[in-house]
Amino acid sequence: MCLPDRLLKALQSLRQPSSEELERAVRNAGVTLQCVKPYLRERTPPFRYGRNVLLKTGLFEAVVVCLPEHVETPVHGHGDSICCVQVLEGTVTNRLRSPDAPEEIVDERTFRSGEFLHTLRGQIHSMYNPGPGRAVTLHLYTPPLPETAVDTTSP
Repeated sequence: MCLPDRLLKALQSLRQPSSEELERAVRNAGVTLQCVKPYLRERTPPFRYGRNVLLKTGLFEAVVVCLPEHVETPVHGHGDSICCVQVLEGTVTNRLRSPDAPEEIVDERTFRSGEFLHTLRGQIHSMYNPGPGRAVTLHLYTPPLPETAVDTTSP
C-alpha cells in the first residue's frame, strides 16, 4: 500500500482531531524516510527548499518537506490549521514568532530524527535546519492549508 493510502487509512475515523491524534495517525501509518523518498523534492521554487503535497482531502493535507542544511523557511502561519510534524531525517529548529513583530523569535526548540512537533492555530513560525546535512519532515495539517498560509515573498 502506498504512503498516501496508508495515511488515509490511519486518518479515516478522525473528524476534528487534536495534533496528538494526528501524531498517532502518522505513527499508525508507519511513516519512514524510506517510504517518503519517492515524494522528495530538493527545491520547489520560489522556495529554497523542497515541498511536495502527498495528500489533500476536505479534512487533511500531508506535505513532505526537504530542507537543505542552513536553510530557513519563510516566516509563516497556517491560518486555522493545526499541524503535526514528524522529523524523518536530520534536525530542525522550530522558531516561534511574535504575531505583532514576526521578525522577533519568542521561543525556539530543536527536534531530531524520530521526534514530533506540533503547531497550533494562529501560531507564526519558521523552521531552520542547523545541519549537518538535509532535514526531511512530514507535515500533517487539519484542516488543509489555505492557499495564503505560506508566505512566498521571502524565499
